[in-house]
Amino acid sequence: MSANDPADLTAETEPGPQDQVSYAVLDQALWNQFANAGSPEEFAQSWLALLCRDIRGVTAGVVVLGEPDIGPFAPAAFWPEEEAVGRSVTAVAEQAITKRQPVLSGQAGIRDVALPIFVDGHLYGVCAVSVGADGLHPNEVIRHLRWGSGWIEVLVRRDQERNYERLRERTAVALDMLASVLEQKRFQAACTALVTELAMKLKCDPVSIGFLRRRQIHVAAISHAAGFGTRMNLIRDICAAMSEAVDQEAVVHYPANPNWDYRVTLMHEELARAHKADAVLTVPVQHDG
Repeated sequence: MSANDPADLTAETEPGPQDQVSYAVLDQALWNQFANAGSPEEFAQSWLALLCRDIRGVTAGVVVLGEPDIGPFAPAAFWPEEEAVGRSVTAVAEQAITKRQPVLSGQAGIRDVALPIFVDGHLYGVCAVSVGADGLHPNEVIRHLRWGSGWIEVLVRRDQERNYERLRERTAVALDMLASVLEQKRFQAACTALVTELAMKLKCDPVSIGFLRRRQIHVAAISHAAGFGTRMNLIRDICAAMSEAVDQEAVVHYPANPNWDYRVTLMHEELARAHKADAVLTVPVQHDG
């Protein structure tokens, strides 16, 4: 068969069964990733890939997410990869966020379309895609983006539910500890009940509470401290660590959290070293300034 034979060209250009299987396997992998996404970034990445494959002519896409209305907004997913997404796509995404409405721009047959994503009237981000000259009309692209953005609302609702659940758990723990404290009739007993509950709920050993009197810290109660000599040394070192936090008027954690602002932790380090603790956390509590 010659190179110019139409039948030969058809055999070379038409996708065969192997190509169809490859696409089916890819789609199934994307749907599995979408269904089992463990983070907003994974969810957005798989969602964007499925969306772009469903819109004819799309060559690149980006999803930008951030704190509702206030931001900062930053890219959460690219398709097919970050290097393939041109500046024009990110530019229309930024315009859509600023204008809070769909934005269309185009040059040399390539059209960029961006659609803001709203949930309950709040701006959560934007999806922007680049469409080739042989792709769908921009109105059709926006229609696909509107339908697809419903899944981002699912992501937002799911994240809200997780936050509400964590809030409910924290509230329940706080109310349990408050009840334990209010059951006591004396100040010392209330302090002891509080540190005991905190130690059990937070799996910390020991937990202590101190009060500032005449510019000095006095430890009022400490949990799980056995042995008179050890207890005296422990209380002394805890007072020093508490004073270190109070002087800075800041929460102090040792080992230092790399994402926090700088804190002096010399006394916390000494407390951890002397009493073989993995970590030490001190939280100053203010009342009326």
